[in-house]
Amino acid sequence: MSQLFTLNRLIDGYSGLFFGYSGFDFDTHKVRYFSFYKNGVKQQQLFEFSLENTGIIFNYRLSFKRIQRESFSKDLPPEFRLMKEKLLAKLKTFNDNYSLPTTLLEKNKKFLSLQYDSWFANFFSEFKDTILNSGCYHELTNTIELYCNQAVWKGLTLSEKYCLYCTLLHELCHMEASTSFIKQNILFARCGFSSYEIPLKLIQEINGDLLYENDNPPELNKRENILEEIINEYKCTLITQNYIKSYPDYGSVINDLCDNNLLEARYTNGIETYYERMTSIIPSTFLAEELLDSIDEENLEETNQLILEYKQKKANKNL
Repeated sequence: MSQLFTLNRLIDGYSGLFFGYSGFDFDTHKVRYFSFYKNGVKQQQLFEFSLENTGIIFNYRLSFKRIQRESFSKDLPPEFRLMKEKLLAKLKTFNDNYSLPTTLLEKNKKFLSLQYDSWFANFFSEFKDTILNSGCYHELTNTIELYCNQAVWKGLTLSEKYCLYCTLLHELCHMEASTSFIKQNILFARCGFSSYEIPLKLIQEINGDLLYENDNPPELNKRENILEEIINEYKCTLITQNYIKSYPDYGSVINDLCDNNLLEARYTNGIETYYERMTSIIPSTFLAEELLDSIDEENLEETNQLILEYKQKKANKNL
């Protein structure tokens, strides 16, 4: 039995008719398609169809957007393939050397998908530096989106290509600490320190497989997100020299304040380890939250003041 969550409702571009769903299969990591219509007649139950045989639905060509999940987008520079393999090997070596788990790394890399997101194409010349230093990892579909296609790659300098190398490393570091699964109609997702739960509605059982739908976006915890980003970037600086950072550089100092436990906490106790260690220095959850909030809001003067206060308190405790 497979469990799937819906990616999209399928709408025909000619008639505007809602006729089914695309769903992501947690077991196979494939996109599957389901329709209410067979030969133009609405059915009581959904059935699965293939993109190669859409005629079974309406007996004419559909114009709905086909969602393909390729392991490697044809639009991406082929150099990214070798880059990805080298970085995955570096991650494995790093985790082994630091006695960090590799279970999620080994699992996720088997189904990892690298995709080109063309949305930023119209803004590339104006926001080039920002776009080259940006990517996105989707833990639910185990997909990394990058914003550089083959044509752009050919015109980049070596330093700009290195920037993309750092971007890919950043997203792979999210990937190797991520997991998601469905249990008792709840979708559980975790990406390092960042975690959330989404209540799901069962649409239908289809030949023993369960198709779920969610109408509400997840409620993300901003403090978990910022802690994940800065510790993720700290790890990247340990893996590769001259790593180009995207977030304020506080990962090393906060990890030190937390007795160097945060690299491991991404796989285990999550943000609770941060609170436990920080409140052992200054017994205030509010202050520990304020520190993360100040980084998220880029109020770095306040961040620096709080860091100094924590350093002084910890130094006094160690006397």
